Amino acid sequence: MKPENHVSVLVIFFILLLVIIPGIVLCWYSESGKVNKRGVQQKNYRLYGALLSENVLYSKIPAIIAQNKELLERPTQFY
Repeated sequence: MKPENHVSVLVIFFILLLVIIPGIVLCWYSESGKVNKRGVQQKNYRLYGALLSENVLYSKIPAIIAQNKELLERPTQFY
């Protein structure tokens, strides 16, 4: 390797190892904390825990599902 290329190679490795890779890991970690072990988002889990019980009426279940935070965040699709 030519001596004039040493600095450019070191800068590229510095950016890759200390900026890009930790940024990817940080984005992944921040998204993984929103879901519990069963794959349900934490905000939906709290909602279901508050609204669902053994005494819930069957007619109320569609209204509870309609309050699902994951579905509210999705864009509406018209066909």
